[in-house]
Amino acid sequence: LKQAAAASGLDQYIADAVDVDGIAVVAAEIPGADADALRTLGEEARQRLASGVAVFGSRDEAQGKVMLVAAVTDDLAKRVQAGKLVGVLAKLVGGGGGGRPTLATAGGRQPENLPDALAAAPEAVREMTA
Repeated sequence: LKQAAAASGLDQYIADAVDVDGIAVVAAEIPGADADALRTLGEEARQRLASGVAVFGSRDEAQGKVMLVAAVTDDLAKRVQAGKLVGVLAKLVGGGGGGRPTLATAGGRQPENLPDALAAAPEAVREMTA
C-alpha cells in the first residue's frame, strides 16, 4: 500500500524536477516509506525519467533514523554515480552509504536534517558534472 501511494506521487515528483545544467533532478521526502519502498521508487523513477537523477528519503523520528536512495538513468551514470551522490548527501544526515552507479542507498542518524540533504541534491549533481 505504501509503495502504491509513493508510486502514484512519482509523476508529481518528476513534474517538480529541478533542471541542473540540462539534467532533471528529482528530490522528495516520502513519508513512511521503508528502505524497500524507496528502492522500488528509485527504480521506477529511473524507468520514467528519460534522463535524470532522483533522490528520495524518509525518516523515522522515533527511532532516530533516516534513509536515502539515489537513482541515476543509464545515460548519466558515468557522470553522476548514484553511490557517490548518496554518499555526499548521507553525510548531511550523519550517515553513509553507497551502491551501484545507477542505484544506491544510505542511512543516517539525524532525521531532522533530511530536508537539508534533499535540498542539497541539485547542487551535489551540479558539482559532480562540473
